[in-house]
Amino acid sequence: MDDLARTQRALEQLDRLRANRNGHAGLAAAAGVDLSRPAYALLRAIDEHGPAPLGELARATGMDAASTGRQVRKLEELGLVARAPSAADARVVVVTVTRAGRDARRRIADVLEAHLRDVLDRWSAADRRMLGELLQRLVDDFRDIQFRSPANRMRSSA
Repeated sequence: MDDLARTQRALEQLDRLRANRNGHAGLAAAAGVDLSRPAYALLRAIDEHGPAPLGELARATGMDAASTGRQVRKLEELGLVARAPSAADARVVVVTVTRAGRDARRRIADVLEAHLRDVLDRWSAADRRMLGELLQRLVDDFRDIQFRSPANRMRSSA
């Protein structure tokens, strides 16, 4: 297997691991917070970036507007966020994290950090540093480089 195929396969395996419902259920149970992955993504976005309108949250998390609204309602029912009309435009609903929401987010983040630490404890400091640098570089390049058909690639390199 060549390097490109090995990398693609590892990325696919990582995607599956991160999207696995059982894995997320284990995370939620360890943190003592019963949140779905999409709800946690919204909670994290609100906590990290501050109060935001629903449309902005949908864009930031890559969710459609209807899913964002449903997840925000669940978070609100749990007391983790609050919704209120925007001071600038009462037609716009702004979502804010509550103290309970910040606490839930922190507990999940603590479990994630401890798990990553447990996984990387077997690695040398140099390997951990290199992983962080290379992963960030990979993320940046995925953001910068658009998809294109392999046929276009063949023509452009000829």
